Amino acid sequence: MCYVLCVQVHAQQVPRSTLHMQHQSSYNPAEVGILGEGDVTLVVREQYMSFPGSTGPSVVWFNASLPLEKLKGGVGLSLFNQTQGFEKRFDFKANYSYRIQLQEGVLGLGLSAGGSSLGWEIKNPVYPDGPTDSYIDSKIAGKENFLNLLLGFGVYYKIKNLYTTFAITEMNQPQLKYDDGTNGSYFKRHYWLSAGYDYRTMNPMITLHPSFLIKNITATTQVSFDGVAQYNSMFLGGISYTSSNDVSLLFGVKFGEGRKFEGMRAIFSYDLVTSKIGAQSSGNLEFMIGYSYSLQIEKVNKSYKSIRFL
Repeated sequence: MCYVLCVQVHAQQVPRSTLHMQHQSSYNPAEVGILGEGDVTLVVREQYMSFPGSTGPSVVWFNASLPLEKLKGGVGLSLFNQTQGFEKRFDFKANYSYRIQLQEGVLGLGLSAGGSSLGWEIKNPVYPDGPTDSYIDSKIAGKENFLNLLLGFGVYYKIKNLYTTFAITEMNQPQLKYDDGTNGSYFKRHYWLSAGYDYRTMNPMITLHPSFLIKNITATTQVSFDGVAQYNSMFLGGISYTSSNDVSLLFGVKFGEGRKFEGMRAIFSYDLVTSKIGAQSSGNLEFMIGYSYSLQIEKVNKSYKSIRFL
């Protein structure tokens, strides 16, 4: 079933990710390689599962980053694919970050540039009011796909156990150019503000990671609060709450330094949708797998004794 409302209100252009802290480079280019580590992540989200007609958003994020000391920062690639109803969107971005050492802290400045491929698959749409819709017939159905330039900017700052970030995505707010020569506003500028802290408790086996994220688009603001605990530098568990009234549970495993699968992590989350739309859905499920690695080669001082050098 096709509703015009889905197009005109620009239904969630950039969906919420419960595991957003695990793939910040999806929206903040300043994060790539900023701490001297490379990283690869894959995140899959199924939102509003069992929604009528299977029209709930389905999202995939993929990020890869690489630190480059010669550039005093890092580079990365971000891919984003979303399907919601009859709308399909695919973004691809190249990210670059520049690192500045500030006494005990590190500041990262980032830029991203890429494109967004946007299209609609409308086959035999059913209109609730009966007659056909001129907007869809003349603007959308007349063109299979739109390709637009996307630009972004980000700031990342970390000092000791505290970090904070600010980013802008869809910064240039590109417009859709229709076949009849007119332009249509679709992409809206997004502002992202987040912060987090790593708190070591009196129990050396337990570390707490409270954080928050504020996402603003025009007149709409969404806030998320996260509380995650890590046990034995390996097991993760926590809870998240958003201003959309979703309560999320998450758990996973992260292999820290010195462990057999050092750098690997896998995390699940499940959102309990407490708003009215929850009556039509069985919740949201998200899964991520990632790997962090270091390119630094430790030099070990060794001495050799040989009669050749006597």
